[in-house]
Amino acid sequence: MQSNYSEEILAPERSQSGPAYPYKKRFLIKSGKKLQFRHAFDIAYFFADGKEVYLVPRKESRKYLIDHTLETLGTLLDPEYFFRISRKFIVNIDAIAEIKGTISTRLQIKLNQSCEHDLYVSRDRSMAFKSWLDL
Repeated sequence: MQSNYSEEILAPERSQSGPAYPYKKRFLIKSGKKLQFRHAFDIAYFFADGKEVYLVPRKESRKYLIDHTLETLGTLLDPEYFFRISRKFIVNIDAIAEIKGTISTRLQIKLNQSCEHDLYVSRDRSMAFKSWLDL
């Protein structure tokens, strides 16, 4: 079954009586025995590994476990800055350094920091991704 782009990527419409900025501003993470937070704009990408979801801050290579699914993050993150490129990854536009086309019409993303993952935009999201980049 093909997923609906607007349900996965864009946050649902908010009523006019809602908060001025309806998206999540920061995420609580556990670092050893301490609880810390990371501002959403300081996150390079989110990724799923099995049933666990991690965030990777910009300018860091360390990953932090969070208590959200990628589906939930699709409604919590500002779609102007974050895009779900595949079933496993959501990226921050400010963390993208380069985008390359591949032979199979997929797009490969290189971040402006070290990344342990190969990031590819899935074929079915490539057109939406290109439109998102050109907002």
